[in-house]
Amino acid sequence: MQREDARHVITRRDLLKGAAYTTIGAAIGLGHLRAIADSAGKPAATVVIVKSKGVLDKDGNLNKALLEKMLDAGMSRLSGKKTVAEAWKAYFKREDAVGIKMSKQMTVTHSELTDAITRRLASIGVTKSEVWDRDARKPEGFTALINVPGLKTHWLSGIAAAIKNYAGCHPNPSRYHGDSCANLAEMWEHPALKGKTKLVIIDALKILYNGGPQIDPRYLWDYKGLILGTDPVAVDAVCLDIIQKKRNATQPPSWVISPPPKHIEVADKRYHLGTSDLSKIRIIELEV
Repeated sequence: MQREDARHVITRRDLLKGAAYTTIGAAIGLGHLRAIADSAGKPAATVVIVKSKGVLDKDGNLNKALLEKMLDAGMSRLSGKKTVAEAWKAYFKREDAVGIKMSKQMTVTHSELTDAITRRLASIGVTKSEVWDRDARKPEGFTALINVPGLKTHWLSGIAAAIKNYAGCHPNPSRYHGDSCANLAEMWEHPALKGKTKLVIIDALKILYNGGPQIDPRYLWDYKGLILGTDPVAVDAVCLDIIQKKRNATQPPSWVISPPPKHIEVADKRYHLGTSDLSKIRIIELEV
């Protein structure tokens, strides 16, 4: 939804705009669906947030069936397609060699999520797909990439999400550590990476909202969500908004992230990788 801190007020008209999508929700087993359109006109990017209260139990055990419903719901809504197969075909061709870039660093991408992604690619005829993390050689063999990081705050970059997730597979990631990692988006211009990312799926089942990358259990939050988009900057802007709101609620009125995650705005303004302005992002929230 468009949030009030981005100077958008949710109205009854906004809520009614989601009604057209309830048939999709019924088809994939959604208990609740909200789609709030950008009241200022056509958005520059769309980000879908899918949550499920039951996807993690009180002991942190994962409900794989619910996770897969979350993935299917998010893909259907992001693509605007009615079936799961059509949703994946909107981004990938049978002949693609697809790299699934996960993260093994601290807030690990759940293997159940990457397995579900691999199966859905196979279901549309993609025979070449591979899950990988920190190997600079891997991107060179792929025609398309899916960026699937965990979500956390980070002592170098403020937060670590989609933009930073390629650091582990870049030949020289340490060159971007200066100035709060402001120039992380330059990595996306590397020939092995440039233009290949078709989809971003943030594993936000558990979010680290302070410290990081090392995990302090006091700040590990069962958010129980997935965050999907095609614009990595827009996805990261939404992730930042989610984390900052959690921090503000924990230590009101404002618990500012340090260092400031300036790489998100720089990715927009300097590298033109996507949009960082929340007022230009259509945010759709689904509950499974």
